[in-house]
Amino acid sequence: MSYSSTLGILEIGVVISGILFGILTTQIYFYHKNFPEDLPWIRYGLVNGIWLVELIHTVCVVHEIYFYSVIHFGDAEAFTGWPASFAIAVICHGVVAVLVQGFLAYRIARFTGHLCILIILCYAVMSFILFQQKWQWLILTVLALRAALDVTISATLVYHLTKCRDNAYKNTIAVIDKLILWAIETGIVTSVISILIIICYTTIPHNYIWLLLYMVLPRVFSNTMLANLNSRDRLRSLQTTVVPMSNDFMSNRQLDGSMRFALESENEH
Repeated sequence: MSYSSTLGILEIGVVISGILFGILTTQIYFYHKNFPEDLPWIRYGLVNGIWLVELIHTVCVVHEIYFYSVIHFGDAEAFTGWPASFAIAVICHGVVAVLVQGFLAYRIARFTGHLCILIILCYAVMSFILFQQKWQWLILTVLALRAALDVTISATLVYHLTKCRDNAYKNTIAVIDKLILWAIETGIVTSVISILIIICYTTIPHNYIWLLLYMVLPRVFSNTMLANLNSRDRLRSLQTTVVPMSNDFMSNRQLDGSMRFALESENEH
């Protein structure tokens, strides 16, 4: 592949990554505006922490394109190695994935009450550790594990919501269907991108399309989680027609499982 084509792919990846970072920043602004009652560790620790890591990741990918297009302009041999910023970007990628997948697993654990969900968290932590390695088979293994983890999280949530739907009140089915749709969308988007990276990395490694997708993936993780948090506004209109809001969803024994999850999503207490 020519130098110009390779550089062009990287530039496209940086542009898309920057756009998604802007969308993420907007989502975080609306999150803080609409949900000031959320727990501090979610608002300041998780959400702001993810934004900070994504900012570092953005700086790193911009430096990568500067490294190839300015410092080593016209030097095709520069693509045989990676700048230090790439290693930092990889670490940021792993941190974002662990935070997002860990949070989704945490919510499922609270919803289902099953401690076995901690196994999923262990897989997430393991993927973060392995992703810092530089051997090809480990990178591919982690990408596969990450895709499997996304599917597992979504499938677990869909399974339990479907069980709740079978015994739910008629006027709560719309809420359950919305939650199921969000769960499926959350898992499909990130897992498909991970699978595409694997395919591109194994079939056309020197094409660098896989790197474009790799730059975008952490933004997709973050935007997915923020969209999940911000979507609670749309649940409010459905919930208020079914049951009154509760600050402690677990204490309301009159609610079915699906609405308890919806209220947990609403209040994050």
